[in-house]
Amino acid sequence: MNKGFVFIITLILFNLSASAQFFNNKIEPTAENVVKWQMNVSALGKDTFQVNAVAKVAPDYHVWALEAGGDGTLIHTEFEWQDEKNILWLGEWKESPDPIEKDLDFIDGTVRWHENEVTFSRVMVIRNHVKTLKGKVHYQTCSEASCFPPRDYSFTLKF
Repeated sequence: MNKGFVFIITLILFNLSASAQFFNNKIEPTAENVVKWQMNVSALGKDTFQVNAVAKVAPDYHVWALEAGGDGTLIHTEFEWQDEKNILWLGEWKESPDPIEKDLDFIDGTVRWHENEVTFSRVMVIRNHVKTLKGKVHYQTCSEASCFPPRDYSFTLKF
């Protein structure tokens, strides 16, 4: 068989395989693409807002809850703000739906996580007529087999 012919057939099959993976969304999971964050704020009154952070998690993956539980080695989801002096928090962060809770053989204590989609929300009062606030979500994404390194998602909220 001609080497050129084999090369062309191989090239065609490679391109078809790559196209099929792309169009069927079978792209290799990475720390960057297994969680998509959406941030929004809802006005509740003068200078009072509800912050909503929605995490959409790829199938077969999860993000740890606000209190991940376990033996203290897990990276729980947390929020940090650049200019906290302009925020008066009303209440604690809430998670919806409630986290999944399980006891695992390889971690001491009950662990808590979210699959598919979770909304973290909290009510804040803005001080000093601030128009924007910057912050970040620190989180870790895992599957049953392994975890990606912790990541930060930075955002800016506009009021």
